[in-house]
Amino acid sequence: MWNTVYYDQGEAILEQGEATGKIYAIVEGRVELRSENGKRRELMAGDMFGEISLAQKDSTTTSAQAKSRVHMKEIERERLLDAINHDHELANKVIKTVFDHSMSMERKRMEEEASSTLTRIRQITSTYTQHSHVVLRGVSTLAKEALDYRELPINRFPFHFCRSPDNPGPLAYMDNYLLLNDDAPYEVSQKHCQLIEKNGKLILSDTTSRFGTLIDDVCIGRKHSQQSQELTPGTHRIGLGPSSHCLYYFEIKVEEC
Repeated sequence: MWNTVYYDQGEAILEQGEATGKIYAIVEGRVELRSENGKRRELMAGDMFGEISLAQKDSTTTSAQAKSRVHMKEIERERLLDAINHDHELANKVIKTVFDHSMSMERKRMEEEASSTLTRIRQITSTYTQHSHVVLRGVSTLAKEALDYRELPINRFPFHFCRSPDNPGPLAYMDNYLLLNDDAPYEVSQKHCQLIEKNGKLILSDTTSRFGTLIDDVCIGRKHSQQSQELTPGTHRIGLGPSSHCLYYFEIKVEEC
């Protein structure tokens, strides 16, 4: 049913405006798709394209070019549809494959757009802060994992320490939110604490957490005598959750401005 085809690196597979009526499945190699608005997406082995031709005969608005030596399978639209009409099991498989592939492509597109947006945000914010005077480092295992085992310069304020929601959405791409995993019964609150800059001072504030925040062995929070603490130049240790066994321990290094 499927024909085997090969394309050399740089060879055109599809041109915009072409009405091929074919569906392609990549067996080996890399293919670059370019939409009419200039956006590019690279596909690899296991990916499909051209499936839109199952629903319509319009000419394609996307071009495809081999980025390496490519081995693919292709099938004519009418031939596949004829086979589907006589084989309901095949029809179900094709529908599921096309649906899964379309959903996968949509997820990739959204991830690429989110990544591009995050890059633009970081480029913009970097123009405002040439040098970070606040650096966060993980101490406990969970804190290290939350920071991907690296130091995190903090350039945007307020900087929030939060329990990660089930669906973080845009928060996952914002560089002034640190999302922390926690399971019920929760010890890290959804809005646990935040670092703020006020009148040239750096302040750690906790007004909403359930168990409070430990800063240099002093508990702050709504259930304690104070809800904020100034962080003077130097290294400070903070813990989130019950003071007897904080899940997340961090060090904050504050430099003189």
